[in-house]
Amino acid sequence: MAIKVDLEKAYDKIRWEFIEDSLRDLELPQQIIRLIMECVSTTSMQIAWNGALMEEFRPERGIRQDDLVLFSRADCSNAAAIRELLDQYSQYSGHRVSINKTQLFFSPNTDAETAMKIESILHFKVVDNLGMYLGIPIIHGRATYANFRYIIDKVRRRLNGWSVSSLSMAGRVTLAKAVISAIPDYCMQVVMLPANVIDEIEKLIRCFVCGDSEQQPKLSLVNWKTVCKPMCSGGLVNDLPVDVDTSVATMVDDHGEWNWPRFEDLISHGTCSKIASISPPVAEASPDVCTWRWASNGKFSIGGAYGCQGPEMGCDMGFQRAPKS
Repeated sequence: MAIKVDLEKAYDKIRWEFIEDSLRDLELPQQIIRLIMECVSTTSMQIAWNGALMEEFRPERGIRQDDLVLFSRADCSNAAAIRELLDQYSQYSGHRVSINKTQLFFSPNTDAETAMKIESILHFKVVDNLGMYLGIPIIHGRATYANFRYIIDKVRRRLNGWSVSSLSMAGRVTLAKAVISAIPDYCMQVVMLPANVIDEIEKLIRCFVCGDSEQQPKLSLVNWKTVCKPMCSGGLVNDLPVDVDTSVATMVDDHGEWNWPRFEDLISHGTCSKIASISPPVAEASPDVCTWRWASNGKFSIGGAYGCQGPEMGCDMGFQRAPKS
């Protein structure tokens, strides 16, 4: 089962002492704790009253925080443990869980009687869909066009706010590359968008760049594939130092080392550090394969991952079982 916990007015409830105590329990360096608490406790606020800003004041508690999503095996003992933990969390932190807004989702494999018992323990609303979390839809099945319609609607709203007739071709291209193309980026970091969603977004961008609209349709004078080519090939896409379709092997020099000048300007320093910890591929080596090192056959399974939880197995992935009552 999954529980999407809604924290009632989280931004003005949490005690700063609870935050500092939690950081100390994590054994963070004192300098880091001091820096974080300085950022938290030195904020100031102003209230807008009838269009005028009132006198500035400093709050004594509160912080911006997103809702929580908890996962657990669907049984009464875990439900009771979660209920107790949430009550303790509310007591120590000052947060209050919104019973009416917190959602409870069950797997289709959960029998109806167990679901009813858990609902009576937690008193949360049972739903068939948990909706959005951190701006990303929580998908319970196959990703469809309907799941990501909100991205297309967001692109349309942004385009409707611009007057195509008052923008030059260069202006439309700049807005398309800098603004419109960036709208789905956040979601695409987490999930793979369906092909029809990408096609619809590309269609909207294509019509905007060409100056097309529902009131004044226009015929594109240049093939869209040509437009998407790099500038050196007659297109409108910024040239890159390397071909985006190049293989990893081309990033290795003649001495078998990473050829940093070819790609270090394209990625962050942190990513470069991670690449540096990996040995470059060798031409005569066999093809890479995916393997799960905690299974004798190398194949991953949910049951196997659950069974190897804990540092004693060398596979501590940060999850914890809910304590039994």
